[in-house]
Amino acid sequence: MSIISSISPDNVSHQTSPLSYTQFVTLLSKYSQTYLYPLFTKPKTTRIFKSSTSTEELARNLSVLSLPLQTFPEMMRGFIQMEFQYKNGESVLRGNTLTMKCGDVTVERSVGAIVKQLEGILRRVIDEDLFLELDEMKIKDESEEARKMMVEENALKLRQVVHEVASIMFSTRFLHSIPFEIRCISRFIRDEAIKSDRDPMVLVGTFVILRMINPVIASPEKRGIKPKNGESLTPRSKRTLVLMSKVIQNMANEIRFGQKEPYMACMNPLLEEQEGRFQKFLLDVCATDEELSQYANQMDVMSQQKIREKSIDSNPEWKELAMQVHSILDSHRGKFVENMSEEDGKRLEAMLDKMPPLETPDDTTASSGATTQSSSESKYRELLERAQREDLSDLERKNLLSIRGRDKQGRPIAVFTEQEIDKQDLDRVTLYLIRSLDKFVEQDYVLVYCINNQKNQKRPGFQWILSLYRTITRKYKKNLKALYMVHPIWLYKVLMRLFRPFVSDKFWRKLTLLSDLNALFDDIDPSEIPLAPHVLAHNILHDRGRVNEPVFGVSYELVVQRSATGKTDHVPLFFRQILEELETSWAKMEGIFRIPGSHSTIQQLKLLIDHGYFVDFSQVKGHALTGLVKLFFREMPTPLLCYNYLYHEFLQFSESIRYISSDDDEPKEAQFSMTKLQSLLGRLPDSVYAMTKFFMEFLHVIAQHSTHNLMTPSSLAVCIAPNLLSNQGDSNMLTSLGEIPRINKMVTMLIEQAPRIFKERPEQTEIQMSTKRMSRRDIDMTQIQDLINQKDQEQDGEN
Repeated sequence: MSIISSISPDNVSHQTSPLSYTQFVTLLSKYSQTYLYPLFTKPKTTRIFKSSTSTEELARNLSVLSLPLQTFPEMMRGFIQMEFQYKNGESVLRGNTLTMKCGDVTVERSVGAIVKQLEGILRRVIDEDLFLELDEMKIKDESEEARKMMVEENALKLRQVVHEVASIMFSTRFLHSIPFEIRCISRFIRDEAIKSDRDPMVLVGTFVILRMINPVIASPEKRGIKPKNGESLTPRSKRTLVLMSKVIQNMANEIRFGQKEPYMACMNPLLEEQEGRFQKFLLDVCATDEELSQYANQMDVMSQQKIREKSIDSNPEWKELAMQVHSILDSHRGKFVENMSEEDGKRLEAMLDKMPPLETPDDTTASSGATTQSSSESKYRELLERAQREDLSDLERKNLLSIRGRDKQGRPIAVFTEQEIDKQDLDRVTLYLIRSLDKFVEQDYVLVYCINNQKNQKRPGFQWILSLYRTITRKYKKNLKALYMVHPIWLYKVLMRLFRPFVSDKFWRKLTLLSDLNALFDDIDPSEIPLAPHVLAHNILHDRGRVNEPVFGVSYELVVQRSATGKTDHVPLFFRQILEELETSWAKMEGIFRIPGSHSTIQQLKLLIDHGYFVDFSQVKGHALTGLVKLFFREMPTPLLCYNYLYHEFLQFSESIRYISSDDDEPKEAQFSMTKLQSLLGRLPDSVYAMTKFFMEFLHVIAQHSTHNLMTPSSLAVCIAPNLLSNQGDSNMLTSLGEIPRINKMVTMLIEQAPRIFKERPEQTEIQMSTKRMSRRDIDMTQIQDLINQKDQEQDGEN
């Protein structure tokens, strides 16, 4: 029996000798669902790792090490299963997950074959400087009639170009150029999507196109495809490539162009025409059962030989990567164990305890054989050691640095925002940046620097930036592939010109100054980059071409129409994301929904959502999020629970009922009350009912944490109820105040009994019957109204 087949989580503790690094990586990659699931049960890996650099490093190292051990498919199957098990696959395609980081590493190692397939068509677009713009607003210096003719001609040419790209993609040769590891990931995504009742081909298509093909199409120069003259791509051809990638992405997502980009609607016939071929292509991309079986058989034969050769332990480079994985898990073992079952926690402890002591690289190793270090390197190392000793958790909470997502070239992104920097704390900020980026910058990376547009006394200043540049070592500068400075002030632009002669030309070629984020989004998908709300809000001043379709202050039916997911499940995507962030990150926050958030932040968030921007709510504090939720409901023209004129009926019900028991064996009277309440709620429009159910079930979960957040169902109702249930037609303030206790009681009941109340919705026939059971007062009012109408008709007849 080989080592690889005998080692398992259950017998590690019985090992008489320390584990080898080959055994260590084998355990992690084969049994990831035993050791690594806390990274998936939490909403963000930062709940375990304080910096996403650790996630990036873990993904890179495990991807590289699992290949020689032939355990990569097993590891990725486990990762994808956990994505669907713990998150229903909601985050499987996000760039910040461990799963997708592993996928990106795999793509990066083998993308050359894809580039070679697409190089011909991409070179033609670049060398001919094709400008196939479809948006008339972006075609300048032409008459209106000329612009329309140009758009029609461009649409025809763009369809031809995309059709050619699709033909290449659908060819057998292209399919064979896709790495087997990518095909395995696609297959595992498909299998888990089917189990979870999700659309499998949409998820597979999004993965294949977003992570592998579109980065080549949108940014070919980063893959070595440049104009013949050696210069950069022109804005004309770059725009055409972006339009091509948009069409290909929508083809993968099975989405037609509509309200958000109406100028692209002329591409919809092409999408419909290619739909069948694209579905077949995606099915072919997924590895077959036979291929997986052959790979497994090959692994059994090859891996035993690899283990006998102690492949990882005998390779210094691989061993160093395995040691880094060991160091990451060991330094965070407490957090892992805290979020694991007792049994799995013991298994993790047993494995780490059986590992050899971590080696500390000596000066010779650290300097790659050099006998001396430069003074700058020595200073940097001193600062790094100091940074590792100091407590910088307060800076981490400010989200100064976010490492998450990838650009369209597939390179990881670091976003630095100077908004929260205190000028008195610049030395500690330097330490924080060094500690967070030291491992991250050992690979090619992109840096987005968001300039603070506050008053001068609140900016860190250009001198600090210059000092930081002198402090960092060569790897920072060498591996930096693109630097975007967002919203630079005029002083920075002037200083850049002054310092240009003293800095290498290579640096200036990497630097891009951006006054408008739309230029950044040409290179980086908005969902991949975690920009702070104030950065996005500032951009709206410059983004006059963006359509404003507000979701605040409009009817809920209109909100649903304008929402990406509201058309299918009646709950807007942005609202789902806010509640998910609140539930996973802020549920135990004291005074949730009671303590007000920053007014300026709430208004910024409202502005962004109304303009259709992607907002990373993990960058926002909890009280600002709850304030945004209350503002959303407060600004509705018709309060959520007042549709179909149900306000008075809800109040009458609240007044007539004492309490609805949570026990199943309750009196018939209480059962009748539950049925009556369900009937009332059932008369709400479908979209409003779905939203009410979703929100009340969320508040019920929040109330379960009342020992920490000090917010019981009644406390939450006091803060929320006036925004959901109010009599807008009554101008009498005293009457409205007198109804508040009944309003609060009604919403308290909905929160407290949400699981039972919304367990099932009454059939439409039951709802109609319940509407006929009106009180005597209702009947009298109906009869009176009929008499008034009859009298009016008689008077009209006499006239």
